[in-house]
Amino acid sequence: MSTLPDRSLRTEPTLRLFHPSSEAPIRPPSHHPPNPPRRRKKRRSLRFVYERYVKPAMLTEGVTPKHMADVERHLASWEAFWVSYKASTPIEQRITYPLLPGIKREHLEIWRRHLVSTGLANRTVNKYLGSIRTLLVNAEKHTVLRSRPKLERLPERKKFNDRKLYFRDQQFDALMLSAASLRWPSPKAIGMPTGAWWQCALVLYRSYGFRVQELLAYERGKQPLTWENICLDSETPNPMSEETNEFGWLFYTPPKTKRFKAEPIYLPLTRYTRAAIDRLAAVPHGPTDQLFRMPRAQQSFFRAWYELLDLAKVKPKIPGVQFCPYHFRKTCATHLSRHKNGLATAVCRWGSSRDHDGEGSREAQVAMDHYICDDMLLRELHTAPWPSSFEQILNPTT
Repeated sequence: MSTLPDRSLRTEPTLRLFHPSSEAPIRPPSHHPPNPPRRRKKRRSLRFVYERYVKPAMLTEGVTPKHMADVERHLASWEAFWVSYKASTPIEQRITYPLLPGIKREHLEIWRRHLVSTGLANRTVNKYLGSIRTLLVNAEKHTVLRSRPKLERLPERKKFNDRKLYFRDQQFDALMLSAASLRWPSPKAIGMPTGAWWQCALVLYRSYGFRVQELLAYERGKQPLTWENICLDSETPNPMSEETNEFGWLFYTPPKTKRFKAEPIYLPLTRYTRAAIDRLAAVPHGPTDQLFRMPRAQQSFFRAWYELLDLAKVKPKIPGVQFCPYHFRKTCATHLSRHKNGLATAVCRWGSSRDHDGEGSREAQVAMDHYICDDMLLRELHTAPWPSSFEQILNPTT
């Protein structure tokens, strides 16, 4: 009779489901690596979209260099605006720097209002927005942006051409008087009283018709006048002329026309513009420093400009239209052409073949381009009628 072996003597392998000490289940080893921690998706900028997608596509499609340069310029303007906007806006009012996918219609509206306030025509503003729209479309196409914001185009036909506006002498006098009440830029930033700084700028704008940022550069990348453009010697720096002027000279090449007309403009200083230069020269400076030291802040500049208009109560008769800084160029050309036919062309390098009064001035244009006019400039600028407020520069109170 056979007997069964004792159970304790069995040697068959058994599957242990629990650890003998903790009675906890033992999980079989996994052949899959643990999931890595989820990384937050990196937010991209419009610059990334341009460099990664838009620029290569334009090079492949044979887009003209001018069109590519326009897109890059518009993108740089967009970036510069938001950097300036963040710096000049109180913390509680700041909008986060727009990164994808955070760009909304609100950002496009704010930027468009800024472009309009700088005096750009509706057609030009639409071109700027068109470049940004192209970047947003590509961001949406390549899934960098889920849904792009949309903004309608501005109407390109105006009922009124505001570029025909100019400041009358009484309006200019009101601006000069009210400039003493402005608080931007701060005296610490510019090294002189704020009111005096603005008055010097107004005198030079009214005298020579500079484009806005040839004198006051509020935007990065612009090249305003420096002290190298000022000659306080009586002898003209023009190598083709032998004229002398006791107040000195100002000479520069307008950046806008530098590509196709590189010859400098040589302008004699008047007793008023020399007084303005002397006030600016009281601030320590080097030869390559800007003539007008100032922060590069677009929003602050235009905020101060519109404050000046409100203080002076200066506005056009047409409802809904405002004066802009670029109207100084038209103002200078208008008054100079009334004093002497062709004088506006010589001083402002006015591009039109006709002066403000509509009389043909093609001969004057040719004369300015091909003949030395220093003697005429000396005679006419010293005898031209200037606003009575120019006397404030000679006898400053600010």
